[in-house]
Order: sequence, then C-alpha cells, then structure tokens
Amino acid sequence: MANKEATVFIVDLGSSMGKKHNGRTQTDLEWSLPVVWDRIANIIHQGRKTDQTAVIGFRTNSTNNVLASNHPDTDDYDHINVAFPLKTILGSDIADLREFFRPSQIEAGDILSAIVVAMQMITVHCRALKYKKRIVLLTNGDGAMEPDTGNDIQKQLVKEDILLSILGVDFNDFHGGFQEENKAPQKKLNEEQLCNLVLEASGTMTPVYKAVSELGIPSHRTVRAVTTYKGTLTIGHIGKFEEQSMKIEIQQWPLIMPATAQSAKTFLVQREDKEGEHAGGSAESSATLQQSAPKEGEETLLPSKRTYGKQIEDPTAPGGKIDVDKEQLEKGYVYGRTAVHIGTDDMGVVNLDTEAGLEVVGFVARDKFDRYLEMSKCSLIAALAGNEKYAMALSSFIHGLIETEQFAVARFVKKDNTPPHLVLLTPFTEDGYEALITSELPFAEDMRSYKFPPLDKVVTVGGKNLAQHRTLPSDVLMKSMSNYIDAMDLSSFGTTDTGDATEYAKMEDIYNPVVNRITQVIRYRAINPLDPIPEPYEVLTKYSKPPSALLESAESALNAVKKAGDVKKVPPRQFKRKREPEKPLSGLDIDALLSGEKRQRIDPANAIPEFKQMLEKASDVAAIEDAAKQLARIIETTIRDSVGDMGYQRAVEALGTLREELQEIEEPDIYNALAQELKTKILNGTLGGERTEMWYNIKIRKLGLLDSSVSERSKVSPEAAKDYYKVKPNA
Repeated sequence: MANKEATVFIVDLGSSMGKKHNGRTQTDLEWSLPVVWDRIANIIHQGRKTDQTAVIGFRTNSTNNVLASNHPDTDDYDHINVAFPLKTILGSDIADLREFFRPSQIEAGDILSAIVVAMQMITVHCRALKYKKRIVLLTNGDGAMEPDTGNDIQKQLVKEDILLSILGVDFNDFHGGFQEENKAPQKKLNEEQLCNLVLEASGTMTPVYKAVSELGIPSHRTVRAVTTYKGTLTIGHIGKFEEQSMKIEIQQWPLIMPATAQSAKTFLVQREDKEGEHAGGSAESSATLQQSAPKEGEETLLPSKRTYGKQIEDPTAPGGKIDVDKEQLEKGYVYGRTAVHIGTDDMGVVNLDTEAGLEVVGFVARDKFDRYLEMSKCSLIAALAGNEKYAMALSSFIHGLIETEQFAVARFVKKDNTPPHLVLLTPFTEDGYEALITSELPFAEDMRSYKFPPLDKVVTVGGKNLAQHRTLPSDVLMKSMSNYIDAMDLSSFGTTDTGDATEYAKMEDIYNPVVNRITQVIRYRAINPLDPIPEPYEVLTKYSKPPSALLESAESALNAVKKAGDVKKVPPRQFKRKREPEKPLSGLDIDALLSGEKRQRIDPANAIPEFKQMLEKASDVAAIEDAAKQLARIIETTIRDSVGDMGYQRAVEALGTLREELQEIEEPDIYNALAQELKTKILNGTLGGERTEMWYNIKIRKLGLLDSSVSERSKVSPEAAKDYYKVKPNA
C-alpha cells in the first residue's frame, strides 16, 4: 500500500505579518506565503488519496479549535483558527484558503499552543497507523510565546515521530548567510527557543529567504522499490549443457524512471457557462471527487475524467461523431504510416510463445559499446533474498564482468507469452553492495541509420580525392575555428563557492524544461486560477543561452572565424509587389486560352485555385481585396455548415492559402482585417454555434495576424500579433 502522509501547515497571521521589513516591497505574509502555496500545490498535483492535509492559522481574530472548546477555562488556545482538519485537500479549499490567509489586527496567540493543536490533530487522525507525519510552521517570531519548560512538546514530537519544519521570516542563517540586525528582544528570544525545540526534536529550521530562492528548483521523485520481476537468470543452455550452465534466482526493482510531461488530456479548465452548468462537464479524479462549483467568472484547473473507448466519425450523429465502447474495438498496429488491423483470431499467429525468464545471449566489450543505446529506464537486479547460494553465484558473475571489462546482453521476458526484450546487464558495486543494472536495448527495426557526405574531403565521380575545393575548409579557417572552440570552453568557466574554477552547466544542474515548466504552470494555475501564467523559473532558462561574459571574451575569436570563412549575412527575402506569371516555353498562354474572361466570382467547390487565378488577373488593390473577401466568406460558410469538425480542415487550408498569398503580394492589412473579423465571429458563436475547436486549429497552425516582422508593410506589432491568439473571458 502507498505510504500515507499527514501534513499540517501552521501559518502566522498576526498583524506584524502584514507589515514590510528590511526594505522589502512586500509584507512578510506576501513574501513568505508562496513557499506554503508551493508545498500545497505539490500535494494537489500528486493527487494521492493517502495525502492528508490540514491548515491552521494562529494570532487570528477568531478562535476555532478543539482544544479551546474542550478547555474553556484557559486562554492558552485562543486566537488559533483551524481552516480545515486533516483531509484530502480539494480544489474548493484553495479559494477558501486565499480568503483565510489574511493578516489580522492582533498579536495575541501562542506559537507553541498552535503546535500543540497540530499535534493533537495528527494524533487523533493517525492513531497507531503508519503515517509520515509533518508539521510545517511559518512565522516571523513576533509576539509573546510561553516557554516549554518541561520539554513536553519536544518529547511528544519524538514519541509520535512527527517532523517539525519551521520557516522563519528574517530568522538568522546559522550556516552562513542572512543575519538580521537590530532584532527585537522578544523575537530573538522566540527564535532561540524555536531553534532549541527543532534541534531536540530532530526537526529543521529554514530561513524564508533561502526557501524562496529555492522555489524554482525542481524536485526529484523517488522511485518506489516495488518488485517488477522475480524469476531466474540463466547463463548458458540448461537443456544441452547443464554442467556448464548456471541458473540464479533473482528479483528486480526499478532504479531510474524517465520523467514525462503532463498530458493536456489529464487536466481541463472548468468554468461556469451562462446556464449555470459547468463547461468542463463532470470531470473529477481521486484528488477532486467533491469539487464545488467555481465562483462566477472563475476558472478551475481540474484533473480530467478518464474514459474508455473511442469516438469515430458519423455524419448522421449529433456533432458528427459517436462513442464506441472498448469492447467493440479491435487491435491494430502501426506499420510505417499504415494502420494494420489484426483480429482476435489472428493474434495467436503473431504472438510469440514465450516463457518468463532472463537469459544471457552474449557479451560485449565495455570500450566497444555505444552508450547512447541504453538511454532507457533502468532496473536493479539482486539475488533472491535470504539465499546465500544464489547471492554467491550472482557475485561471481558480477566480478567476472568487472575483471573482463564486459557487459552482458540478455533476452528478457517479464511474463509468459509476452514480447521479449533485449537488455544490457551492467555490473554495479558500491559500498559493499553488488547488483546488476539493466537497461533496455533497441532492436534493429528500432534503429534508423543515415549516411552523410564527409565534410573533410570531396570525392569526384571517378573516385579522386580533391585537396582543394570551395566546400573544403582552409587551414586558416580550421585554426580559427579551433581557437573559437577553445574560447567557448565551458569545462572551467564556472566557479565554486570558494572562487575556484569548475565546470559550467553541470549535468546535475540542468533540468528538463518541458516537464518542469508544465508542472510549474499547472501548480500555479491550480492556486491562482485568474492570474496570468508566470514566467519560467530562472533555473529552467539559465542554460538555454551561453553566458554573456563568455560571449564577450570569445568575440575576437568569432570575428576571426567570420573573416577566415568569408561569412556574410543572408539578405532577407524580398516579396514582389505583384507576382510575375510564368511564361511557357511554347509561348502559348494556356491559362488565358482556358479562362477566357476575367473571373468575377469564386466557386466554393474550387475555391483555392480560382482565388489564385483572380489574384494573378488582379490589376489593382480593389480587385485583390474583392478576391480575399470572397474567399473569407467561403471560409465562414464552410465553418457554419460544418457538421462537427468535418469541414474544419478545408477551412484551415483555405485560410492558410489566403494568408500565404496576401503575404507574398505584400497586402497584410487586408488579411489582418479579415482575420480579426473571423476570430470575432468564431468566438461569438455566429458561425453555427460553438466553434472553439476551429479556433484551436487556427492557433496550433499559427494562422494569426501578419506582423511587421513578417511583412514590412504591416501596421501590426509582434506583440499585438501574439495577443491575437489570446481569448478574453467575455469573448
């Protein structure tokens, strides 16, 4: 069963948290709260039912907690307010928390009493069950605090195995860093007492400035040690050469799994339409089974409901598609660009009759193996637990691979009658632990080999090698390029904390921008549904460009390369004002003979060719504008008469032709006016109702406005062209 977790967030909401300190433009609460939001967003994003979360505020205007109700004769637990008890946090709780996290007008409320309330919640909820228990306290340390004279809180934290993490606003960094000057005596005393509590309870204390600076650093998820295979490792042929063969009972666990970006199908935006129903439908997940309706005008990012089956086109059905159950589907496989159908009766012919096992089929020298072939997930293999015989046999095999500097290639079948895989077995020894690491290898059908002509020689048709050629680099160019490569060396451009030279852009400092950027956006929009999407974290874009200091130092070497290679800037493409028609070799104008008189109207059945013909015959701007408007009306009619999305591809093709042709003859204003009109009609529903999917097709094919960077005659800036793709809430 998955590990259960119980986390209680305690947030200081005293009046001092609403003030600005140490020259910041934000209040203490505004500056430090993103750290708490980030951890809450991480819990929501994981969507685990076993993650229980509670939020408590102290130094609040009101009092709402069990201990205060049970002990009305004391004021120890006054001004402590429980936003919600331990439960699976829901999307509706986010809106409530945004209202809850507001500074109060008082300073009364004890920090240690808030910790006691959190401990009581965890103890009652978790009982004797196995939980990972955490308390996260955010405070600036102001206000009075009763001392823990008998260390009762510390003892209870240790007894219940609760990890206490304190985030201190303007707390001193004892590891070197921020040190607040002229600290108030009460705050200094509270900080020392909290520090002692953390040390005695084996907790953590982090200054908020450090936690804020680490917000953008992605976290690595630990791969769960779940047995994925338990069977035999066979070396040799047991049936033919039993004495020379060896069979070892092993078990396998996942070691490294690739992180994949969140699919767009996993989440949807739920908003309330005019009739009061949710446009997102009844989507829900394990983390949002009881989502409340969003407030008016508010969007909520929700996990999408998983459906089984498929939709197929049916012109007679509403929307042009019908749902097909999973049971009615037949399997098919992609072969090149063709989908090959294989029925259930034929599956027995193509399926291999295999038996589960891991069989060594060969060996490869370590220095002869191409490392890029094992770019896949990795697993760890060890001998069956508790059996010394198998452990000794596997250890001998591992040390044999190490001494001979070999890797083993094995045929792996996870279960009976499943497809076999080729895996590479790499020996692994560290700190007295011995194991094999497996990584999947590609088959020959999975590889694509390409041959390119050599860059360092030119071979004639007769087989002669040319020493000099216009495509061969000269000695001066080779030397200049070598100097430029040395000048751009990153192996010693970085610096350590002590100022020593080190490698720049180390492997462990580079993160997948796609995976982590999408994760950042999903988490942010879950907490702030109405705010614009933030810029990517600096850690994700830091290494996307070479450092400016390195570019400046290598500028002279780059200029030498340009001079040696006679590098010239390619002039921008010049568009002709009017297209010059191609002249046939025979001298006869076939188009003129067939077309006869100038075309006045475009036939919707042959719209694109006739539109191009009208442009070729156009003698002034008015004729060009008339042809463009006719094609635009045909596009609108195609969208309006489309059953579902059946006509969208024809409309997109025609719109792309309209954009391309008007860009080529430098009439961007005509296209921009028609594109703006088309967007308005699509979003207002005047083209046959809901046509947002058509707008989605326009966006992904980038058929937006022609800006000044594309056409010099355009009056639209690149920023305005980007805004064209944005949809206003009232649109």
